[in-house]
Amino acid sequence: MDKLRAAGDPAARPAVLCLRQRDEMEIGQLLTVLRSPIYYCANGREAVAIARDGALSCVITPLRLPDGGAAKLIRQLQRVAPGLAVIVVVKSPDISVAVEVMRRGAYAVIDSRTLNSGLLHHVAPLVLER
Repeated sequence: MDKLRAAGDPAARPAVLCLRQRDEMEIGQLLTVLRSPIYYCANGREAVAIARDGALSCVITPLRLPDGGAAKLIRQLQRVAPGLAVIVVVKSPDISVAVEVMRRGAYAVIDSRTLNSGLLHHVAPLVLER
């Protein structure tokens, strides 16, 4: 927890962890408005390690990851940080995929084409309530 807090303002809100993806610059700009530190990692293994050590408000991840998918990541995160919200960003909305990921414990599934409004709607309450 101290390691994550040290990277940002000590009075800042809990951090948001973002797995690297094409939209990370857009996500970073959006989260700056919320005054929440944002941390990036490259794969699910790194995400689990950070979640184990940090005070995170949520994790934002693409559906597909180099070391597995979002469903696998959600399962691993639930073991080390129960209750941590995981938001999955998908390239094309497929109802069956969204239902499956939600069934496995995702907090929300967001279409990448509506990333700004979707993230603001789902992430702001998570960051502000912690």
